[in-house]
Amino acid sequence: MVWLFVMLLMFIAGNTVAQETGVIEGRLVNKDGRPLEAATVFIAGMTKKTLSDSDGKFNLGRFVAGTYQLSVSMLGYEKLKYDVLITDGTVFLNLKLNPQDILLNEVAIFANSTQRKKNLELFKKAFLGSSGNVGKCRILNPEVLSLKMDRERGLLTADCDDFLIIENMALGYKVSYLLNSFSYDTKKDIALYNGDIVFEELSGIAGQLKIWKQARLKTYRGSLMHFFRSVYRKEAAAEGFEIHQAFEDVPKFSGWGFGKYVVEIDRQQLELEEKNAPHPQGLLPLHFVKILVRFYSEGLNQKARMIQPTGREETIVGEGSSVIYLLKKGLKIDAKGDFSDHQSLFIHGAFARQRLADQLPYEYMP
Repeated sequence: MVWLFVMLLMFIAGNTVAQETGVIEGRLVNKDGRPLEAATVFIAGMTKKTLSDSDGKFNLGRFVAGTYQLSVSMLGYEKLKYDVLITDGTVFLNLKLNPQDILLNEVAIFANSTQRKKNLELFKKAFLGSSGNVGKCRILNPEVLSLKMDRERGLLTADCDDFLIIENMALGYKVSYLLNSFSYDTKKDIALYNGDIVFEELSGIAGQLKIWKQARLKTYRGSLMHFFRSVYRKEAAAEGFEIHQAFEDVPKFSGWGFGKYVVEIDRQQLELEEKNAPHPQGLLPLHFVKILVRFYSEGLNQKARMIQPTGREETIVGEGSSVIYLLKKGLKIDAKGDFSDHQSLFIHGAFARQRLADQLPYEYMP
């Protein structure tokens, strides 16, 4: 029994090393070519994070084949993003940071902090989300946020010069989020924000780790990460995802569905993953324009999949469904569920409702 256990560990370790095909390292300099020390370098959406040394050098370790978004942050310099493709071997990056003028945030003085508290609660609602995980999330440094409310437009905007730190006790992560932009239309209940996220595992006792494991699996099931991973593996239908083509005249609001998001779709299910073959570099190109995705936690009925109606129909984008718009051609996904261009998609529905409280690092495996 002991021999079997050791052999199993050897197999797992060997398999992991075999999958890690490349290293990301590099050097940071300023506009004069001088090395930059203590810059924060990380891979967005993962737990990979480090600081540059006195020579400006950094090493983020080994990675499996795929596409990664490297981000660099340092006070007094513009934020830098760089897309990295890992195939095999070491990727060495020579990066230059441009200086940035430091502007003092405008200070708004209130007779009391009531308005600030209201704005902060609106920010939390739009940023963290509304799932069951939100109640166990806490922003540890809300003072770094600059919040402004345009009362006439009902538009809340936020700026943040430093990492926003969130403790997610629901999933067991400390999250650092570098906010690039944020706006929340309180009248239409539409939030638009983007930034770079890096994760850190929280420590806990055995019972707590078990709870986090269960919560992570529940959050993962039906997520965008789960969907893209299943498409990459050609197992979308088997893992509970139903895909339909949506058409150019969507989104629209019908008379009977006023206030609800209604799209027109092809009743025939779309076998998205069967129309593509993995790219030699480990990336799968996707060529759809607009699709509706439904997730069934209990899986898809095999018989229903074999007998499908034809024609078009209008359907409400409900609790377990999402619409994905491909804004630019050339989208590619990799095995970890990441995609090549983070500005290439517009998402509405269940996938969009999964906010920061529901985010998992790309290292997560159920």
